[in-house]
Amino acid sequence: MGDENPYAPPEAATRATPERNQVGGDDRARRPRVDGDALVVHESSRLPKRCIKCATKVDLTEIASPFEYVPPWARFAFGALGALMFRRSVTLQLSFCQSCHLVLEERRRAFRKVALGAVAVMLVPGGLTLMADLELRAPLALVSVVAFVAGLVVLVTRRKRDLDPYVVRSTMIKDQSVWLLGACAAYVARATREPKRRA
Repeated sequence: MGDENPYAPPEAATRATPERNQVGGDDRARRPRVDGDALVVHESSRLPKRCIKCATKVDLTEIASPFEYVPPWARFAFGALGALMFRRSVTLQLSFCQSCHLVLEERRRAFRKVALGAVAVMLVPGGLTLMADLELRAPLALVSVVAFVAGLVVLVTRRKRDLDPYVVRSTMIKDQSVWLLGACAAYVARATREPKRRA
């Protein structure tokens, strides 16, 4: 019979567990990583104390940033009900410097004005068509369709040009992790850098 005591506590397993967690385990799974163009961030990930848009460490403000995602199949199959049932949401604490935050808010205000104008162009001709006489409805209906398409094009184009470069947006949420677009390269490199090992 060996010298090992079968009733002794499992010391070896206890010692191995912290080491596993330091180099892998949950810590590694929740560390930010890159997936294509996106920075994948778990809701419990530790993020750099730097501006996510320019990577500066000066005049930082931490902002609670909610992200939502609805799988396309849920929206397509169930419509608004699917969007409510299968919606996933995660809130991250993202750091912005004062300059980047001010630019972002200015761009958002400008885009809201453009969006209101585009929505008016899309909807007003349709309303006039419904109130018009029968003889005028056919030409007004054509104008309504053209106005709707034009307004939609303006909305999408201006968003991509004037707003998307300044915001941090998500393309997917899965297992409490968010696929982020819009973080600068220096921030991504810092966030995904391997932690320094203790001697």
